[in-house]
Amino acid sequence: MNAFTNAKPVAAKTPKGKKKDVVTIDCPHLERYAAIQSAIKSLETMLAVEKTKVDEAAFNYFVTAGMKIQSKPDNIEGVDGAATASLQLKSRLSTSGLNDEEVTLLQENNIPIGENVSQEETFIINPEYITNEKLMKRVGETLANVSGIPADYILSQPKIAKQIATDDSIAAVFKIKDEDTLRALLPLVTTQATRAKLAKESDPFAIIDAIMAENEKENTDA
Repeated sequence: MNAFTNAKPVAAKTPKGKKKDVVTIDCPHLERYAAIQSAIKSLETMLAVEKTKVDEAAFNYFVTAGMKIQSKPDNIEGVDGAATASLQLKSRLSTSGLNDEEVTLLQENNIPIGENVSQEETFIINPEYITNEKLMKRVGETLANVSGIPADYILSQPKIAKQIATDDSIAAVFKIKDEDTLRALLPLVTTQATRAKLAKESDPFAIIDAIMAENEKENTDA
């Protein structure tokens, strides 16, 4: 056997097209736009970090308070400097279905779950025959006698539903006496909301500058 006979052909290289010249124009305010766009991305990253810290503080309270009263605590108010916020523990949205792993974890801990049905199971007439007046008349008159009725005249519409967390799910979670288990299950059946306000006399840009300076110092020390 000749090794060259069975050699795989090398794919032909596609020549790269010549890069077209791009027209350049003066575009007033482009630099400002780009700077603001960049700043917004940075602020979104900073916001996510700070929100995580706020949510953590509120979550710790809800767990501790909930274990004491064995039920879902009321919403609370957070205070920090010139800022206040309504810190809320809300039911997970019914449109946010539980995945298989979450369902299994809740069932293993005897947490009840609900169902959000978007389409009921039923039977429907095949739309192809709706405009057939003779057929519809015959069906209407002799529905009990299926002779002559097309096999696919009646269609089956499957049930479509999501398994969801309910108020009963939340109540059951707060009955759990093991804190680690409660902490693991609570995020599956609830969602946190923060409605924050900053005092009118406060300068948000000064606070943001302080955060950036703090982050820069941490990066430098690291």
